[in-house]
Amino acid sequence: MTSWSNEELRKLTNLANHKISADIAGEYVWSHNLSGKWEIHSIQVFTEMNKAYSWLYFWLDNWGKELREREIKKAKADRRRLKVIKKSTKMTNKEKVLELRTLMTSYTLQDIANEIGVSLSTVKRSLK
Repeated sequence: MTSWSNEELRKLTNLANHKISADIAGEYVWSHNLSGKWEIHSIQVFTEMNKAYSWLYFWLDNWGKELREREIKKAKADRRRLKVIKKSTKMTNKEKVLELRTLMTSYTLQDIANEIGVSLSTVKRSLK
């Protein structure tokens, strides 16, 4: 696991956020753009452009795998939380609706209603 945040990993997996350029000595430097400015990514200076690109593609693949693993882990945790919310007898429908609204941001109001077994109008009323 790297120390990059999920947002930084998303940017790192995008090839457009990387560049390899030749410096004055004819060596190649790998830079990335994560926060609106280009910064040197690798402390290693490459003598061949192909070597720099092979490192870049190696790390693009690794970051992509790590990002997918993190997203799968989060999705599993969200599904577990969804089950807890649905089965909870201590939460009111309004509390369940509000929790689902923040947890499952891609859910429509109808999806939320279906998940907790209430009508669409109940969900709308809970959000007012």
